[in-house]
Amino acid sequence: MITDLCVRGLGTVTLAEVQFKPGLNVITGETGAGKTMLLRALTLVIGGKADQSWIAHSSNEAVVDAVFSVSDDVYQRAVEVAEDACPPDASEATVALGRVVGARSRASVNGRLVPAATQTDVAEHLMSIHGQHEQRSLIRAGKQREVLDRFGGSEHLEQLQTLAEVFGSLRRLKQRIAELQALHASALVNSVAANEMCSTFDRLAPADDELRSLDESIALVTESETVRSTIAAVLTAVEGHENGGGVRSALHVAARELLKLGERHPSLSAVSQRLVAAAAEVDDIATEVRAAFDSVDSNPAEIERLHSRRADLMRLLRLTGQADIPALLSAHISNPVAVILDSEETGEALLTSYTGINIADHFTRCSCCD
Repeated sequence: MITDLCVRGLGTVTLAEVQFKPGLNVITGETGAGKTMLLRALTLVIGGKADQSWIAHSSNEAVVDAVFSVSDDVYQRAVEVAEDACPPDASEATVALGRVVGARSRASVNGRLVPAATQTDVAEHLMSIHGQHEQRSLIRAGKQREVLDRFGGSEHLEQLQTLAEVFGSLRRLKQRIAELQALHASALVNSVAANEMCSTFDRLAPADDELRSLDESIALVTESETVRSTIAAVLTAVEGHENGGGVRSALHVAARELLKLGERHPSLSAVSQRLVAAAAEVDDIATEVRAAFDSVDSNPAEIERLHSRRADLMRLLRLTGQADIPALLSAHISNPVAVILDSEETGEALLTSYTGINIADHFTRCSCCD
């Protein structure tokens, strides 16, 4: 039976709380007092169609909560319909139905959100509304089956309970098979990435301290290129370009001109000799700088190889989600194919159990059928 009803924001009812007693309960009131709203509230909690126009003008939503105290067999039927919301081991056979009508309409059983159809199935065993233009439960197929089942007596009800348990097992097996099939499909998709990761790992075969070694080699090669660039700039300043312009060429030109003058002006002879010596010294410097330039290794292909190797290793770390190569080498990588096979084997076992259940083995002819 229904024990409590709370209505908020429904039609003319701002807030109403009603407690019902065993036996006959009569609600009276003047026109417009809210009797129809209480009936609409009951209609909502048992799955009736909601109308947005029923919401009070002062509210954004209408809220209805009803509490039912039921017998053990009725509670068991609620468990079969909404097991998550109705725990089988509950200390008290009580079912609470809630309904919210508004921008986000929702239904609940014992405080847990459920689909509206689930709430309707639970409420079917709790209450019936009889009246003009209201729900007539006796014309519903489910109610008719319930009456016929009760007419069949205790023997029939026991077999019906057994049948319900078998169907419950079938439903759970079917759900588990669907979960494993989804797992299998997901594993197949993930195996592509996993196989790519494994093949990349095998191809690269990274060493434990390889990244640090690569960084050091790149630094050395890069420094060599910097040294060569600096020496090349010095050579250009000393030797000039193909068309001349360097210090060396300018000194030789100056030495020749000054020697010519020294023949006519003896006072310039000493200076011209010093200039010739300076030009010879620059020649020696140019030769030594050229030798230094040639001694510095330059290998652009090696630089490219080192950078490419480092990029491949960093890509592998991102692919595997590891922070560094030591962590990658110590990580245990499971075989995705094995996961797929395990899920297939388990799925086959469950499918065998599912197809192996014979309903006829659990449902025999009773005396009421004679």
